[in-house]
Amino acid sequence: MNMEPDYNKYSNQELLEALESIDEIKYFDRAKNIMLLYLKSEQIKVDELRDRYKVGEVSALSDVMTFPISLYGNDKEMSEKIHYILQNM
Repeated sequence: MNMEPDYNKYSNQELLEALESIDEIKYFDRAKNIMLLYLKSEQIKVDELRDRYKVGEVSALSDVMTFPISLYGNDKEMSEKIHYILQNM
């Protein structure tokens, strides 16, 4: 039985909540899937975001989003999570 949620049905806010709560190392494939779905819905290209992170813009994703990257107030932790996912895609 597949226990993975159907992230295709998630709103953008739900995708960010899922990304924020997931262990990106233990569940890397899920975290990557969530990230890709979010970026697709926001029409953000992965390469563009990855390039911005390479030059040290840890707030790169928050610059293109309509709400904070962390729904619970820890933008630095979420930025590091996103950076990890981007670097390992």
